[in-house]
Amino acid sequence: MHGLRRFFVWSIRGVLFVLLFGLALKNQEIVDLHFFFGQQWGLPVSLIVIGSFGLGVVLGLTAAFSRGIARRVEERRH
Repeated sequence: MHGLRRFFVWSIRGVLFVLLFGLALKNQEIVDLHFFFGQQWGLPVSLIVIGSFGLGVVLGLTAAFSRGIARRVEERRH
């Protein structure tokens, strides 16, 4: 059963990689990101999308872990 689960997880990862790689190949146009004080960056659309996805994953995991740590601390107090 554990082997089937591992196969399923790696299959999902592979599909996600292929989809994101295809997205990167289709969206190579340069887009300007305008920041404050007149600063701007020219980046490919795919890099912006993948970066936004990665930032969302990091923020979501941070929120989940901090909530879990707070719960453990609260359980130890009682």
